[in-house]
Amino acid sequence: MDAAQANADRWSALAEVHEHWLFDPSQAAYKTSPQIQEGLQSLRLKIPKHIARVWWQISRGVQGRTKGSWLALFDANQRNALQLQKYLHDSQTTFPVLSGPVLSVRWLDLVHRVGGVELTGWESLRVPLTKELETEAQLFEVSEKEVHPVFVCALQVWKQACQKGKDIACGLTDCPRN
Repeated sequence: MDAAQANADRWSALAEVHEHWLFDPSQAAYKTSPQIQEGLQSLRLKIPKHIARVWWQISRGVQGRTKGSWLALFDANQRNALQLQKYLHDSQTTFPVLSGPVLSVRWLDLVHRVGGVELTGWESLRVPLTKELETEAQLFEVSEKEVHPVFVCALQVWKQACQKGKDIACGLTDCPRN
């Protein structure tokens, strides 16, 4: 399974247990990384061990900046995806993981699409394509080096589906399997 699908699956699993203390930064910020790990394990979430520390760091950041309220963080940035991305980038010491140009875009995309938080400017988010996905994008006559995160997910799903169909082509005129 590719990373994008794994991340989408993780986010969907997390959305199902949204009332757990892990999702309240005002509580999670005062736990230890091992306690966060235990909480994640108790929910049977298949998340790499290092995520407990990341989770704790993000919770501490939200607690420190907006008293543990994600909505206050979104509202302070007018629920604007591009403004939120800039805020995260400018807050690298508070949000070291979410401040990166790729992860911030993917996270904001998931917050909007999976989390259901309406973000203006979401359609303007862009993430750089990897060299491999750049080649795949060219099959669809997309030459941009940066695209919307939904397009990245679509490319990954297409590639995965195309590779699974060993005996059939995907239907794309220039499919490498033809």
